[in-house]
Amino acid sequence: MTKKIEDYRVGDILRVTEGKLAPVACLEDEENQCSRVRDCAAIDLWEGLQEVIENYLDGITLQDLLDNRNKHFVRSE
Repeated sequence: MTKKIEDYRVGDILRVTEGKLAPVACLEDEENQCSRVRDCAAIDLWEGLQEVIENYLDGITLQDLLDNRNKHFVRSE
């Protein structure tokens, strides 16, 4: 089934082509496998950054990219 161009989210495309969008390796698995996760002072920072990245990229469609190709990118809501 083919989707409309406005239904393709950049986040989904990057997950298919690049894999996980995790900013650090320990967040790539469904469950964090790092032996130091319980003592990690930065895990909340990395999890928060991952959420921001995913929300941002999932908020942009291919149609948004086409509409904004010749001007500064402004994310649609």
